[in-house]
Amino acid sequence: MLVGHISLVSCSDDTDLSDRLKETARESQEFTLNEALSIKVKEAYIFCPYTDWKDGVAKGFSRDQFYSIDDNYKAWETYSGLGIIPAIGDESKVLWFSPRELNFCPTGYEGLTQLAGNDVITVSVEEKEFADGTTSPVRVLQRKAASAQ
Repeated sequence: MLVGHISLVSCSDDTDLSDRLKETARESQEFTLNEALSIKVKEAYIFCPYTDWKDGVAKGFSRDQFYSIDDNYKAWETYSGLGIIPAIGDESKVLWFSPRELNFCPTGYEGLTQLAGNDVITVSVEEKEFADGTTSPVRVLQRKAASAQ
């Protein structure tokens, strides 16, 4: 769980959303955000490591929902996130995930991809080596490519 930088993540609702997303990714090979979360999602954005907070603000999120080199450089360099804009009610929020939990940004992938609540997300598991020499299976989440018809 994140502590400190993003105050909203300490709220039970946001922790709930993070936990639901992690649990769904553990149990399913594909899902939609509307299925996985308890809220109806109008749109969502993928934020990768090194995201500039200005890009997030331009998408409708607040500055204090983003890491930077000045306030938590380790998270800024390694965490990937999902910015959620609910269809009704709740405020927009960004959920950040340790690279050991979930990865929305596989190698070569660029962030700021927009998702709809009903877009299908696929889950794959990759063995990842970390800077401390340990390896761990990590769930990689990506929007399912549209079928050629």
